[in-house]
Amino acid sequence: MCRAGHNGQSVRPQPRTNPDHIRTPFRYKTLPVSYLLKELGYEDNELPRLIKFLTEHSASIFTNPNAPEREFIVDLKSALAGVVQAQAAKYTKVGIKGQV
Repeated sequence: MCRAGHNGQSVRPQPRTNPDHIRTPFRYKTLPVSYLLKELGYEDNELPRLIKFLTEHSASIFTNPNAPEREFIVDLKSALAGVVQAQAAKYTKVGIKGQV
């Protein structure tokens, strides 16, 4: 025995990752702008500000772009690539390897 009470074996097995969670990161593929307005803490009269926020974060991909703004539906699946790219540009790693 290495340590007191430890014989090198795990006490309980580690849970395996369910591949279904990896393939489907979203429960919803689309969300109405009215839902996002409430969930992100915007007031009802701040819809243009929310649309600007979505545009700045590359998430302004709507399934119905010709509808009135209040009836927009955000296509989350299509917006994901733009959001990931925008976040990657914001938070890029800097490689400092023993440089002075």
